[in-house]
Formats: sequence, C-alpha cells, structure tokens
Amino acid sequence: MFWSFRISEGVKILARQIVENPHDWRQGLYYFSNVTNPDINIWTANGVNYIRLDGNDAFTRAEQRYLLNAIKKSIANRLMMR
Repeated sequence: MFWSFRISEGVKILARQIVENPHDWRQGLYYFSNVTNPDINIWTANGVNYIRLDGNDAFTRAEQRYLLNAIKKSIANRLMMR
C-alpha cells in the first residue's frame, strides 16, 4: 500500500519562517508562539500528536511532524546564535 505524506504549501512557508527567524519565536508552557505577531500560536503541550494551530486540529500527521521538526531546528538555531 502506498501512503502519501503531503505537506501543504502553507505549512512549508510557516516552517521555513520558524527556522529562518528563530528569535521571533518562543516556546512557552503550552504554545510555541510568535513574538512579533502574538496571534500565531502553535499548541505543543503533548508532543507531535497534538500539534495544533491556535487549538484547531487542521494539520495532517505528516504536517504535525514537519512543524515539530521546524520547531526543534528553530530552538537549536536560536541557541547556536547566542
């Protein structure tokens, strides 16, 4: 059986922005949020299965993993830039 793991263009753009601008993003207790635009919050409380955009379940499993990897890279980039 062939499984398709497609990532939408919007999720790719969001992930690229997260990785390329690590100082614009902060990990809080429950959210990974944008400092310059506080309306953008990614729910990260319970790991990859619960990655949500402002609490809405709109991401596929592949997109959840893609965003989780972008968040990890962003945090690593911010730590390396210090």
